[in-house]
Amino acid sequence: MNKDEIIEKYVYIIQLKRAAIETVERATWETNCSFLVPGETTAINIRTVQNVDYIVSLFASLLGKANLFEQACKELEADVEFIWQGFTVEQWKKDFKTRIEKIQISKKKDELKDLESRLDKLVSKEKREQMELEAIQRTLDKM
Repeated sequence: MNKDEIIEKYVYIIQLKRAAIETVERATWETNCSFLVPGETTAINIRTVQNVDYIVSLFASLLGKANLFEQACKELEADVEFIWQGFTVEQWKKDFKTRIEKIQISKKKDELKDLESRLDKLVSKEKREQMELEAIQRTLDKM
């Protein structure tokens, strides 16, 4: 593989990673994202939380409550599903994971931008011209 082929391969990988980031950015929420910590009176909008450690601690508090609920159901021989604020633990888990992914996206975007810039400096003049012609062709095909 020559240098341009390697660069083209890396550019493709970066494009795939960008597409994955876009998928996370468009993620839908399962809950209303207004999380009430067990024992607290003020809800927290998890969409605004910026600290991953805090998100993990919020979910841990929910798991603690859910585990106690499950234990109580066993002791009382009751078959009842644990619901917190109208949503299941799995729904909350999905939203907490989504929030963590959204927090980490900005760092990944910056890393990809840096990699693209570095790769751009390595592309030969001939390959750059070929890439530009291909981009023009794609634009014309969309018209």
